Amino acid sequence: MGALFSAFCAIATFLLCIFNREPETFFSGLSSKTAYRFCGLKSYEDKVSVQFKRCSLVHVNVLLRHGTRAPDSKSIKSFTDLHERLKESYNNGSPIPYKLLTHPIPFKNAAAKELLPRGFQEHDGLGRRFFNLMRQHFNFTIENVNFYSSSIDRCIASGRAFYNGFINGSTIKPIWNRTLYCGNDEIPNSCLLNNQLSEINNHDHYIKKNITINNYLLRFFADCKNYIENIEKNKSAIYEYYQFLNSNYIVNSYENFIKRFNLKRENYTFDDLKIIFLACAYEVAAMDDNDDLSPWCSLLTPYDYPVWEYLADLKHYWRKSYGYELNYEQSCPLLGEIIQQIYNVAINFQKDNYSHKIHLVKTSNSETK
Repeated sequence: MGALFSAFCAIATFLLCIFNREPETFFSGLSSKTAYRFCGLKSYEDKVSVQFKRCSLVHVNVLLRHGTRAPDSKSIKSFTDLHERLKESYNNGSPIPYKLLTHPIPFKNAAAKELLPRGFQEHDGLGRRFFNLMRQHFNFTIENVNFYSSSIDRCIASGRAFYNGFINGSTIKPIWNRTLYCGNDEIPNSCLLNNQLSEINNHDHYIKKNITINNYLLRFFADCKNYIENIEKNKSAIYEYYQFLNSNYIVNSYENFIKRFNLKRENYTFDDLKIIFLACAYEVAAMDDNDDLSPWCSLLTPYDYPVWEYLADLKHYWRKSYGYELNYEQSCPLLGEIIQQIYNVAINFQKDNYSHKIHLVKTSNSETK
């Protein structure tokens, strides 16, 4: 825990140094809600990657998280409740930004936890870029591309969007009627990727393509009793999260919020600042490139964001990341499957008995990755 606090202090000190003025662009990673287009990832170059350039690409495995989604119904309800209280404080003289009061309640009419239009755009774009990249290295047809997903709707929808971009299809709209593609089974074996889509390929003919549902590999955490009981639903498993929640960092952020907007303490709690952080995070992830920043983001200062982001990261670290061995050990079947595929490719390629294959894997959420 000491190392984590040291890391936090170093980050906070750095941010305090660079935030002497208002930032021109949004500055927080917003924890697990980081907008994919803001990641700024660059290709890593080292001696090994240089050696790879002399190799022939024969097989690809891709593990992708679903696209940007709407919040859960509980969060949407909390946005509505807090918005009403902020409006009441404004009417009583608090300097709450008026733009917030006229701003639509975040995701009030969205389908809870479903893929947002931004999520469709992300995976459609990924599909198009991936196709253009792969065809530079080897020839393949859509028959040689396999798609997999968990049974979660937003993952299946992400797979459909990726597939549509991969075949250079026309833009598709989000459709929430799961039975159109997967039938009535609660956990189907497969779902249609291209139902009602105009298939485009080298031969201009229609090919029925499915996405295989595999929760054993892609949603393992949902069926692991040990994980659910001892980590996911066990509050003591995230003890450090609650410890930081009661630290001076949180108290100071809360006190500054109360003073800035001249609010009554009995009407607001620490949780309300978490809700503000979450509303800002979801809206930043979903916004279009030319949209103004969500007014929810203005309720916290640049000094507050590393505090609330660190709090959120603490929970994810202990529940979904390296906090406990079980968090990552339960992914062994998935990793084993990928390694086995690579091994099989290597053997068949040496025997000159191989056709290029791409395995595109969709996953449900951050636990899998």
